Amino acid sequence: LFASDADPDGGNINSSLISMFLDFYRPLVKAGMVYVTLPPLFVVKDGQQRIYCQDESERDAAVAQMKATSKRKVEVQRNKGLG
Repeated sequence: LFASDADPDGGNINSSLISMFLDFYRPLVKAGMVYVTLPPLFVVKDGQQRIYCQDESERDAAVAQMKATSKRKVEVQRNKGLG
């Protein structure tokens, strides 16, 4: 299970790990035992509801949806890391 940040650096880290596992641990990859997590880059919330978003377009859609359905203040949090 690979878990890295949801930014371009995290994507590069995952690519490097996948390449290494394909070179040295191919049977594990072929057996379906290697996974890559996709943590959310943004969390949009209004106090009651949370929507997790992978990119800016999903974030913008979630903000628009919450503003249309909620009378509470909509907050956007950008996740900066897993730790």
